[in-house]
This record gives sequence, structure tokens and C-alpha cells, in this order.
Amino acid sequence: MLSVSRTSLAVVILALAVFSVVVLALVQTPVVPKPFMTLHGLGYEVDYYSVSAFNYPVVVFREFMNGEPVFFTVSLFAIAPNHIYTVGYYSGYGSVVVNLTGSLVRYIASRWVSEFNGALNPSLIAFITYGEGNKTWTVITAIPYKPSWVVSQEPIEITVNANFTAVKPAIVMPVTKPIGTTQSKPTNGPGSDPFGYTYVGSCIGNPYVAYPPPPPQPPRGAYDYYWVLQQCSEFEGPIPLLFVGWSQNAIQSISGIFIDYMGGGTAQSGSGLFGALNDSGNVVLVGPTYTFSQSYTIETPIGSQVCIVYGPSLTFTPSGTCPNGYGSPIYYVPSSGFFYIGLPGYVAYVAFQEYLNGEPLNNWANGTEPLEPLPSDFSGNYLYVYPYINVGNGSITGMFTGVLPILQQYGELVVNLYDDYAYQNGIGYSPCGSMGSLDVSPLPYNLEDIEYTLSNVINTYSPNPVGVAYEFGSLIAGAVLEGIPDIPEVLGIGIDSALDVAGMISVPSLVNNNQFSIKANVYIYWQPSSQLYITLIGSPGVTGPSGSQFAYPMGLMVNYSGFYLSNYFVGAQCNK
Repeated sequence: MLSVSRTSLAVVILALAVFSVVVLALVQTPVVPKPFMTLHGLGYEVDYYSVSAFNYPVVVFREFMNGEPVFFTVSLFAIAPNHIYTVGYYSGYGSVVVNLTGSLVRYIASRWVSEFNGALNPSLIAFITYGEGNKTWTVITAIPYKPSWVVSQEPIEITVNANFTAVKPAIVMPVTKPIGTTQSKPTNGPGSDPFGYTYVGSCIGNPYVAYPPPPPQPPRGAYDYYWVLQQCSEFEGPIPLLFVGWSQNAIQSISGIFIDYMGGGTAQSGSGLFGALNDSGNVVLVGPTYTFSQSYTIETPIGSQVCIVYGPSLTFTPSGTCPNGYGSPIYYVPSSGFFYIGLPGYVAYVAFQEYLNGEPLNNWANGTEPLEPLPSDFSGNYLYVYPYINVGNGSITGMFTGVLPILQQYGELVVNLYDDYAYQNGIGYSPCGSMGSLDVSPLPYNLEDIEYTLSNVINTYSPNPVGVAYEFGSLIAGAVLEGIPDIPEVLGIGIDSALDVAGMISVPSLVNNNQFSIKANVYIYWQPSSQLYITLIGSPGVTGPSGSQFAYPMGLMVNYSGFYLSNYFVGAQCNK
């Protein structure tokens, strides 16, 4: 009996000892905080923590090359209402901590709070650069944040992990001729109205920001590379979201185009709009430049349908009868053109230039960035979008002019084409076998109308770089690497084409829950004597957690003589 008691006591003592060791180990093991939000982009991941060693908001940059920490620089910019400010330049080995406590950042945050009452969350834009030999690698990162974190100085820690091996290097090219340091002025001039876009002025918030001298001790190298915002030209006008285009012969041949249920959709909390930059020949999505802090229902406050028919001059009739017999507002158009649904706002043409040891290089990152919507776009839980139209060689027309030069210069097809339906000599056919739906067999040949559902779904945090919106071809095609690029010089097509497409910079995708979606139904009516070719234009299919998914097209073109661009893109006509 005594032996059993001693044995039990020994077991109890042993159990207590083991328990004490386990408890001690748990106490000594630090608890790793989990981020409450994680974003991904090309070559980077952004994690947000509500637990921090700091008692104020900070951004921690951690950068790697081939898995190893390296020396790097951070050129940090902040998007403000109507402006882009240079926050500062930072450098370090492996990691850099940037405090969001300065007067400039707090001023910018307070403006967002006062002007939009918390409806929008803006972004910081960071150019993170590593240099080695005659090459530099730059990860361009968007860092959304709540302005209230900065205004209230909340202890939020934002960690940016960048992987330089994920981006293409740029060859260091010294400037071979003198350049100026002032902004080029658009030829249209302030106050002009280039096809619906009004030039507002320069949006550089603080043009003269000194780069701090690098540490005197070696190694240096990457410390000496940084980026300067050389040009920021602000425009006010609609950001296109969906479009329907037609050639002059096509609109004369068919009975008309009827657009219904236009503008319905949702801007979910956390969704936003992207910009795109041509970084020395590499197309990079940058964004979101701002996100919505709550979910909004998207509506068109002036009606949900419109009809487009041929007429001798551009005329709008508030009430009329469409070819389908429905009563509707009617646009009479005399020539080729586009109808589109847009979000009124401000966009900027931007040009960043890389520097080495204080000297400018011929390395540029230029493109467009959405700055902000208009406060009047919001009403309670609604976000308003509006219909627009242009005819002739106008605004949206220019967005397609860069497709061919991009293909020739970079070997990249940034437009997605799907030749869907043709009708000629009383016979209709579908070369890609879909006739408007990926899941529906071809319909009979004797159709008199065809219906399409257009949808633009902007996946906020997982954009597909292959599907960079085709509009930015206008910006990329004529990219100038000599001196500060003037807008007409860069585009080769004029300001009207450049900025009227500036906001449609996202890839339709169905992968992420944070979505900005908008839709419309388009009906095309024709007669037995008509001739037409319909090409859908959108993004490629994307692969998500549940497998392959497809987004509906962002627009369509109705042509007369053949499928859109069919003479140039042989084999791409069924490119989903």
C-alpha cells in the first residue's frame, strides 16, 4: 500500500514538472501577431497589424533579392485630393521604417477626412529600388491606408515585403542631352475641354524635395538610386467603365443599338481603381490608388437605358422609339464613335524619372493614375455613374491606337479580342462558337437581334498583369525616353485620347471578394440587308481558387467590313 502511494506521488510530481516546463516554454515563446489584412501585387505583399512595437502608425519595408536582404531605397509618394506629394526618400539594408507622423502626411490624411468624410481610403505609392552593376530593379507598390489612422496616430504597423526577383530589371541609361525640370504644359491649355476632359493644372504637391545624402561607408550602390515625380497633369472628367463602339458604315447598316440596365452594380468595401505605368517598357498595374471604405450601390441617376441610331448629325432626343419598339432616350450619331458609362472624377498623367547620384537617368515610369472621384458621386449608400458619348476621332478612339505599337515594340498583346458574331448576305455565323455566351451553342442564322451582357469587375488586390487594360496602349505606345515627356509627344495622339481613358485601368476578374462591378445589357438590331461584325473586348480568363473563371467583356465593337483588328491579329480572334 505504501509502495502504491509512493508511486502515485512520483507520477504527480513528474506531471507537475512537465506542466511547469510546458508553461515556462509557452511564456518564453513570443506570440506572433497575425495581420488583419493582407494585399498582394507584382513582387510585393502588404500586411496590416493592429499590434505594433510603435505607438504611432508606421510602414516597415523589408526587401529581398534572391531571398537575401539587400541595400535599397524607398521613394515614397502620397496621393491627396487633386495632388500627389513626395513624402520623402529613405534607404537601408534589409529593412526601413517610415513613421507616418510627419506634418505633411497628417495634412494629407486630414484633407481626405474633411473632404470625403471617411468614404475613401487613399494610398501611398512607393518606388522600392535595388541597383547592381548597370541594372536596377524597382517594385512599385500601392499601400492603402485609413486616413483616421494617421489623424488619430493609431498604433498601426504596415509591413511591405518586396521581392526584387519578381520584377524585370531596367538598364541604367544616363541622359545624353540636357533636360528641363519644369512641367510640360498640355497643348490644349488650362480650361480647355478635350472631348470631355478638362485640364485642371499641375498636380505636383511639393516640387522641390531634396534627396538625403547616402551613408559615407560602402557598400553604397542602391543608396544612390531614387525616383522623382517630374510631371503630374490633372484632368477632370469621366473614368470609363463600360463601352460600346461602332464604325460609320456599321451604324448606317444596322437598325440601332439599345443599351439597358446600364450602370447597375456594386462597389464593395475595399474595392478601388488602379493606375498603370510604363516602367521602362514594362507595363505595371499600380493600385488601388484609392479604395471605398464601405459598400455602395452603383446607379445611373438619369435613367437606365438609351438607344443609338444613325442620323445626319449628333442629336439627343430625351424620348423616342427605339428599333425594338421601346420608348427610350435616343442618340442620333452621324459617324463612328463610342458610348460609355463613366465615373466622374479626377485623373492624372504622371511621369516619374529615375536618378543616380543626383543625376537624371533615361529611365521613366509614365502613365495615368486615378486621383479621386467627385464628392457629388456619393449620396448615402449610392455611387453615381453617368452615360457619355463621343463620335469621330475622339477620346475613347485613341485608346486603341497604341495596341499595334505595343505588340511591335514589346511583343505583348494588351487587348483581348473575341470575334463573336458576323452577319453578311443574309447569313449569320459565330467563328468562335459562342454567339455571346461561353456556355451557349450558336443560335439560328436568321437572327434579327443579339443580346450581350457587359460587365466590368475590378479585382482590387489580385490584378492579372496579362490583362492590363488596352486603353493604356495610348500611353505606352509612344513612350519617350528623352527628356521630360510632354503629353502629346508621349502619346502621339493628343491629350484628348490620353486622359479620357485614364481611369479604366483594371483587369476584370472574379477571384477576390473586394470587387467593383458594373453591368449593362446591349442589344444590336439589324435588317436582312445589314452587314456587321461583332468583336468583344475584355480581359483573358483568370485562374482562381475554384479553377478557371471568366469575366464578361468590358466592351464590344460593331464593325462593317470585318472583325475588329482582324487584319493584324491573325489567330487572336478567339482569344478569351
